[in-house]
Amino acid sequence: MPFISATRALRKIKITLAVRLAVLCASFGCLCAWLRGNDILDIGCNTGFAVEAARRLGCESVGIDLSHEATNCAARLFPENQYHTATAIEFAATGRKFEIICCSEVIEHLPRVRPFMGAISQMLLPAGILYLTTPDAGHFRVPRQFVDWSGVTPPEHTCYFNKSVLRRLFGEYGLDILFSYPMLKASLRVVARKRQAENG
Repeated sequence: MPFISATRALRKIKITLAVRLAVLCASFGCLCAWLRGNDILDIGCNTGFAVEAARRLGCESVGIDLSHEATNCAARLFPENQYHTATAIEFAATGRKFEIICCSEVIEHLPRVRPFMGAISQMLLPAGILYLTTPDAGHFRVPRQFVDWSGVTPPEHTCYFNKSVLRRLFGEYGLDILFSYPMLKASLRVVARKRQAENG
């Protein structure tokens, strides 16, 4: 009986993993024009699902995360990819360049945003693509009393963004927002491109 239970549990885990990967592949749909044989970096890769989804769409995939446990787990789950335990600033110092960088639900946790954005700009090739998600402080669902918003969770979230703030911030580092997803929940999902020349 324990063997049957374990088998069923393993099957459920495999189905959950497959579904999660399928959802991530679908969520990258708007990036498919760029996700073909390109080098991609996932900042804050956690256990590597987005990195693996990108690989399955034809990319050379690399993930970085602050957690040794997360990157070790990712390497066990998806050994065909590269994973590194490092900050974006530390990894930028290696000189690696990428055509696409993904950064999902990371920037709002940072105490210093500008060095982080500098690292992204340094690692992104000219005309490269940045896909970034973060809570949307300017969304219509955010309460009039800002502190009542569920996205206000100090010290977990240290900074907040709306689309215009992101546009100005990106502009400082040679990035222009191409488009953003319309979202029913208070979330920003934007796709930006690095200018060909740093002086724009």
